[in-house]
Amino acid sequence: MSCALRTDGAARRARAFTLIELLVAIAVCMAFLGGAVFTFIQIVRAGDRSQARTEALAQARHALDTMASELKQARFGPPTASPMNLFDGKTATFPGNQGNRLDDDEDGQTDEEDIDGQANSGWAVGDDKHVRLDNAAVTPVYERKQFLGTADLDDQQIDYDVKFANAEIIFRTFPNVFNPTFGIRQVRFLLGTYDGQTNVLLREVITDKGGAAESTTTSPLAFNVVSFGALFYNSNPAFSTPMGSTGWSNFWSADGILPALVELPPTVYLTVSVYSGTTPLAILPPSKPVETVTLGTVVGIEAVLADGDYALQRNTY
Repeated sequence: MSCALRTDGAARRARAFTLIELLVAIAVCMAFLGGAVFTFIQIVRAGDRSQARTEALAQARHALDTMASELKQARFGPPTASPMNLFDGKTATFPGNQGNRLDDDEDGQTDEEDIDGQANSGWAVGDDKHVRLDNAAVTPVYERKQFLGTADLDDQQIDYDVKFANAEIIFRTFPNVFNPTFGIRQVRFLLGTYDGQTNVLLREVITDKGGAAESTTTSPLAFNVVSFGALFYNSNPAFSTPMGSTGWSNFWSADGILPALVELPPTVYLTVSVYSGTTPLAILPPSKPVETVTLGTVVGIEAVLADGDYALQRNTY
């Protein structure tokens, strides 16, 4: 009898956990739960980043589609318009204005280009158009080593690794002579403030049906826009003034241009960068890269492409 009791007690002690075993089990469980929580947090953050990028992409695409649709309708002014032709555009970048704070072209500089349609980052044509020639006494610095000997954006003198820009475009669409009730519309695209929010790409439309019947509407095209740039194409040497140069230019003014010339640019390049980070833009630290989605498009202005003067001079465009 006593032997049976001793046996039962030993079995109970064998089935019990010691304090050390219990602590080890808790530590293992905590490590497993910590890993699971960390993984869950990473998945949630990845989902937030993906959603923010998708929303930014949708806003940039909507803005470009809307602006392209409007620009295609830009028209030469009738003799009754004052000024007869209105198509003004400008893109400004400032020396202290940063871009995305990343060295996109791996040349050792950050945000060194202006959106002006010219290669002004210091790169010169070398054997493969990638050699930095600022100081011949030092070892040359190579841009994007993996692309040595291969044509890329800088070889075509297209702006890359750019500063953020603030463009403004003003133009008119005029009424159909067969439908006088459709009034002259003046359209303007610019960055501004809307309903208390900054960094909004705006579309302003002034409609004038004659007399005092004029109305103005302002609507947002995209929010959290950190850069809006525009370039205007001109390769007619006889038309280098007032634009100042042929090729792509960040400035265009058709005010006062004689009707015998093509007053509007045949093509306009638009680029929009929308902030795609999860940290609110207003509290983003100055040293942190600015996550963006950037889209661009080239728009042909139909009134210019169909104009007789343009057709006659097309070999110079």
